[in-house]
Amino acid sequence: MRHGGDLGPATEIYGIREDDWLDLSTGINPRPWTIRLSVEELAATLTRLPSAAEQARLLASARQAYGVPDGIAIAAASGTETLIRRIAALAPRAVAAETSYRTYAETFRIAGQSLPFAPSLSLGELPRTHSLLIVNPNNPDGRCAAADRLLDLARKRTDHAILVIDEAYADSEINCSVIPDLRPDDPVLVFRSFGKFYGLPGLRLGFAIGRPDLVARLSDEIGDWPVSGPAIAIATPALLDKSWRQQTRHWLGNQAQALDSILYGAGLSLVGGCRMFRLASSNEARRVHEGLAHQGIWTRVFDERPDVIRLGLPPDDAGLQRLAKALARL
Repeated sequence: MRHGGDLGPATEIYGIREDDWLDLSTGINPRPWTIRLSVEELAATLTRLPSAAEQARLLASARQAYGVPDGIAIAAASGTETLIRRIAALAPRAVAAETSYRTYAETFRIAGQSLPFAPSLSLGELPRTHSLLIVNPNNPDGRCAAADRLLDLARKRTDHAILVIDEAYADSEINCSVIPDLRPDDPVLVFRSFGKFYGLPGLRLGFAIGRPDLVARLSDEIGDWPVSGPAIAIATPALLDKSWRQQTRHWLGNQAQALDSILYGAGLSLVGGCRMFRLASSNEARRVHEGLAHQGIWTRVFDERPDVIRLGLPPDDAGLQRLAKALARL
């Protein structure tokens, strides 16, 4: 599986209509932020280019939501993949912590460079001239490295090396982000995904946050119109909705605990995860994946780790019950 969330192949293979699937293959919030714009208001954003003032308000909202300190730069893009695809030139001699994101390796391969992977605990042993790429919380195990450790690694970089931190899942966690503790001279780039936590991945919106010269280089490559008018109109108020963020973190935590109970009850071992997804281990992970697929439940498996299966959160109690019953039939 290259990505979660694409039900096209599953629909063809198993003969189940797309609307009949319970899609647990992604780590996306199944309860999205409620869009408060009318159809007419959204349509109006399609007939003109976004203004500089609108883009500035979006960045101000993101700065507030992510706790970006003064002196730290921020730029928007049409999803974090747009940013990832441009980092090879910014991160010399890069080494990535173990992660399932193939996009990083592909990016460096296209740039004519290799991207070796190393256990995250051994990154501190690498030469300080190496740039480091870390997903935090990690995917698929959800492991969250301490911010002070990451910043210590960053501040030891030399010879133009930097630390790139992909915080795509950090919104759902507490005290997992390095952003509030960044200094303007830290050789750090942080990527934040809007779509995962806010449950609106089709909006295609992400942010680069970090040292001003690094963010400026990314921003210059992306150009004057980095995100669409609808994305700006929807995300600007969503990012300012602090109450929704707090309530959503609470709900995600409760739903993840309910999912854990179901997985344990089915005899699976929980080996990782965050509030957005859970990672279970089984010698028969592939059989579990196939058995659930035959019942219209799509999960995520990994070619490089055949003993694990990742499940996103069901959207409601009915989804939890459907999963529990399906597992019981295996």
